Amino acid sequence: MKKLTQTIFSLILSLTFLLSLSVNVFAYEYGSFDLKSSVKTQHIGDKEIYIINSYTVNRLKNSKSIKYKNMDNEERLTALFDAIGFSLNEKEQEEVYKMLALSHIENIRVEKSYIKTSGDGSQKNISKEEAEHLIEEEKLLLESSNYDDEGIMTMSDTGPTAGHGNEEPVVSSNDYMAQTIYVFYTPNYNGTGSTIGRYVVLASFEWLKNPIYRKTDCMGLYTDQFNWCDKIAGDDSNYAFIATYTETLYSNSGSVVSSETKYDTKSEDDATVSNSAGFFFEYNLRNSFSSLRYGNFSFLISGVCNVRDYDDATQSLSISSEYVHIQALSLSPSFTIGPVGITASNVVVKKTYQSSHEWNYYDDYYA
Repeated sequence: MKKLTQTIFSLILSLTFLLSLSVNVFAYEYGSFDLKSSVKTQHIGDKEIYIINSYTVNRLKNSKSIKYKNMDNEERLTALFDAIGFSLNEKEQEEVYKMLALSHIENIRVEKSYIKTSGDGSQKNISKEEAEHLIEEEKLLLESSNYDDEGIMTMSDTGPTAGHGNEEPVVSSNDYMAQTIYVFYTPNYNGTGSTIGRYVVLASFEWLKNPIYRKTDCMGLYTDQFNWCDKIAGDDSNYAFIATYTETLYSNSGSVVSSETKYDTKSEDDATVSNSAGFFFEYNLRNSFSSLRYGNFSFLISGVCNVRDYDDATQSLSISSEYVHIQALSLSPSFTIGPVGITASNVVVKKTYQSSHEWNYYDDYYA
């Protein structure tokens, strides 16, 4: 009797274990899981950091859940981007998908900064909330004097003194930019998982307040720990540039006639690359006129690189992004890039916006 009881008890335990296992398998294969809840978030000062590890990425790649089973790889990649707050417009999608596929990726790291520069060019990281508050204050001040954020008359006030040169624009010398670095560890680039130390890195630069000065700016990524891939003639898979902005046409009375989002792209041939330092693109900001305004500028650049000491799992890595904004120049500006950033020559006045991201290579090496 005792043996029978033990046998029945063992059978119940086995059935319970199998049932539990089958439920877990069912939940994994068919139950929906939320990518956003798998994102690890950190705050270092005013910087925002988001991390998705290889476990979550691979779960998304292999998922047969109701939520993901009918998605192709690009749609799953888009879902991954959405989880880390990486919203791409159609032109950015087109360029990014040329060099980055879900099958390539293991770990992902994102670091976002909100940067304020003063009239003297000094830079300060501030929070998103502070940036929004300061920009709104400046906007209200300008509106009270019938000027927009570029110092151009809005023509929205029909009073007897408005638009007759009796007012002076109240234009702040402060500028604000959101800058984000996206680091994708991509050891599966060749489909075998053996490209150790390979990364696709992107940086976005978003003007939070339209810049008054519109000249030739420069933006790039750099580091002294990576080798950047060489440019190949006729191949645009390693470097890309996309500028996004709005073009708004106003009537003589100041009302909006039309407003359209537009894009400018540059090819890999337009990138200036230093294999041992980094790369950059130059871009001529579009100037506004009384009836035709350009604003809401944002830029996305991307490049491919490899860790030099790719077999040293103990090292800490870092990559920096930089935007050089030219405000006055004596001749045509000239730019070069080195392991500590971008150098601008023939320039009288400029502002520089810099951000950087650091991480332990160990997590990627053993992903």
